[in-house]
Amino acid sequence: MTGWNLVPVLTNEVPLPGDGAGAISADDYFGTLRTTTGDAAWLKALTWNTSTQTWDSIGPGDTVLRTAGEKNPCTDATLAAAAVKATTEPCQSAAYTEVGGTATVFDNSDTVVMEEELAIGAGVWVWSTVDGVIIP
Repeated sequence: MTGWNLVPVLTNEVPLPGDGAGAISADDYFGTLRTTTGDAAWLKALTWNTSTQTWDSIGPGDTVLRTAGEKNPCTDATLAAAAVKATTEPCQSAAYTEVGGTATVFDNSDTVVMEEELAIGAGVWVWSTVDGVIIP
């Protein structure tokens, strides 16, 4: 429906990533909301951050940086160096950036651009400019 909508973040994936502690790319999750010209019809999503007690805003195409050794929120597993290097890590949106070490291994303080994610099981406020259905 056009306007603000409170939607659950659900998945049909079995088993759930990370025993249910995983996440889904926001762009993928809201990907079915498109305008007649094919543009993203969702303008903003708001998620509640329990650590800071604030609302976090996510928009289409938003990304976050992750470093070597961190977990991939979309799988709840440590980022796999080989997958990052091959640009096949789930929710990875760009190649990694080398910060010291060798240019052939994702290590040390290297960073990788990941798509912004939504926690599975969370409730999210999303602003849509069109009527539509979100299909997980």
